[in-house]
Amino acid sequence: FTYVLKHSAKPFPLPGRAFFWRAPCIFAGAFVLLLMMPAPDSASAPLPAEGPPEGAWRQLSRLVRLPNLLIMALCLGLVRACLLLPGAPWQQVLSPEFGLLALAALSVAAGGYIINDYYDVKIDAINRPGRLVVGRGVNRRHAMLAHVLLSGVGVGLSGMLAPRLGLVNLGSALLLWGYSARFKRVALVGNVTIATLTGALVLLPELHARTGQQAVWVYALAAFLLTVVREIVKDVEDMRGDAAHD
Repeated sequence: FTYVLKHSAKPFPLPGRAFFWRAPCIFAGAFVLLLMMPAPDSASAPLPAEGPPEGAWRQLSRLVRLPNLLIMALCLGLVRACLLLPGAPWQQVLSPEFGLLALAALSVAAGGYIINDYYDVKIDAINRPGRLVVGRGVNRRHAMLAHVLLSGVGVGLSGMLAPRLGLVNLGSALLLWGYSARFKRVALVGNVTIATLTGALVLLPELHARTGQQAVWVYALAAFLLTVVREIVKDVEDMRGDAAHD
């Protein structure tokens, strides 16, 4: 990352084409092996199982919120195709650099979902006992390591594209950690934190392409406001579990 900052005055040389195909596969394989690795967790007793056991892949997709990640990837693609580069050929819209940016953003988001579940084991045991993964299907130590790995990869990959993108993803990773550990229990602070992260996701393609399109800022503001409302509703639904945890 220090190397990136020193060379911010000129474009950072991107890896060859083979990197864009091999690196995600290697990274995904290491991530899956880490979460599937059996190991005793002596820090806490295992939670009682509810319902039939789920497969490892289904637990993994639930842990990283795979549907949410797919929606985020679609959002990034639509912002770039419809707001920033309307009418551009798909080869330009789905460039390798944009693929690297999307992979970095999704890695940070997946790490944020994992650390959120790590801190919410007791709350989720009350609110969503049938959907609990960390502490039951995935060792808590492995979940923490996966969070650090995903966040680090996301920050590093985005920093390869531009220092500003690396700093944005670094700030996002820190906000996700703070939200999971503390901010969510402070009135409105947690809601504004998640809303800020949502708005930043919409702005990320513009921060990369720097097209000067003003419409993307309007969409980012709309995403911010809608997320604030959604998070407030979600907090109301989780009040029973939060009260028991406190």
